[in-house]
Amino acid sequence: MPAFLKPLRIAASRGVTRLFAAADHLRGHRQDYLFVMAHMRSGSSLLLHLLASNPDIAGCGERNAVYRARVDLHRLSLEARRQNGRMLRPPKYVADQINHSSMVPSGDLLGNQRMRCVFLLREPAGAISSMLDVLQRHYGTQYEEAAVYYRDRLADLARYSELTKQRAFVLVYEDLLLRPYETLQALGRFLGLQTNLTPEYRVFDFTGKRGDPSSRIWAGRILANDRPTDERIPAADLEILGLPKALLKVSADAPRANWFVRLSDVAPDGTVTQVAGAGFNGTHRRSARTPESIEPAE
Repeated sequence: MPAFLKPLRIAASRGVTRLFAAADHLRGHRQDYLFVMAHMRSGSSLLLHLLASNPDIAGCGERNAVYRARVDLHRLSLEARRQNGRMLRPPKYVADQINHSSMVPSGDLLGNQRMRCVFLLREPAGAISSMLDVLQRHYGTQYEEAAVYYRDRLADLARYSELTKQRAFVLVYEDLLLRPYETLQALGRFLGLQTNLTPEYRVFDFTGKRGDPSSRIWAGRILANDRPTDERIPAADLEILGLPKALLKVSADAPRANWFVRLSDVAPDGTVTQVAGAGFNGTHRRSARTPESIEPAE
């Protein structure tokens, strides 16, 4: 394309996007947005396929788009609905996966009440091993680079979770593999879906092109991961430093209740060692100086 035409194309694209958003507004449709906030090789492409196969959700693969303003959300909605033939039948959610901090929605967008986020995490050995499988072959990525990315990305995800609070759901990749039905059922309840999520999914036009390039994504269902230990990951203990944080959404049927969270290391022989722990008195939920009884089902 000639250089002088590029600004015209950008302006035309913005105009079409704004017209599309205005048409939705006139029809009274208020689009909700769903982001899979994850790290590379966490199963984010798998999860997006599972989500996009639900009639309440439209997705178009990992867009690698930057979300800075509301118009960027409108672009996602336009592309996802167009690719899924949903221009006149808008879904409850349009979805994208974000594995890189440079593309994370701005604080204003993350704070939008129409935004929902699913934070997807994978244990370090499996995630780094999978990164090496893909990135080492294409980009020469070494273990140290993958480990630094993993560490920094988890720190960023912890920060982003502060902006979403009650509009976020935390999901662990291993739970998706080992307990798919109950894990997806809980996620469906959080999203308020009318149709249950299942371990089977559609193969889309974007499958294998956007997101996961491996052959596993073509399976059309969740596959158990039975890969042996990766020898490229150092045998020495892997140290992860940080301040653990637990976000609880709970209720009680009594005026006083306490909740406890423990983070433990489970050794191969089954030995459990507590790493960190904390307790919280429910009557202190607003103030520790002036405790208040818990309202049932609050």
